[in-house]
Amino acid sequence: MKIFWILMFCLFTGGSFTRVAAQQSMEEIEKMLKLEEKRRAKLAKNQNLPASGGEARWSDGSRKAQKQARQKINKAEIPKASQKLSQEGKFRHTQRLKNRKGSEGLTKAAKNQIKANKRRQKALR
Repeated sequence: MKIFWILMFCLFTGGSFTRVAAQQSMEEIEKMLKLEEKRRAKLAKNQNLPASGGEARWSDGSRKAQKQARQKINKAEIPKASQKLSQEGKFRHTQRLKNRKGSEGLTKAAKNQIKANKRRQKALR
């Protein structure tokens, strides 16, 4: 009989704990959504864009303007991996090599690296 009461106690208390935990996680999710909404609105405000991410109708109503607005927001939110590489000085390192030796004195691998960095820089513009 004692085992029965222990099992009943565990069932009821465990159920209430999981309900409380689920409620807390829902509240956390709601907070995160509100923060994300604020962040998007602030970002759009800084760039003079609608908070909807460029989906609103523009004065000229063109798709090109909407596309450009989306691209601006996407570029601002997520720095690309190639941007991080150039910020870490990878590009400057090869530039130093190039300045020191002159392009004709470089190895083939170094020349390829310089070409790749130039392509990366063009893609970022």
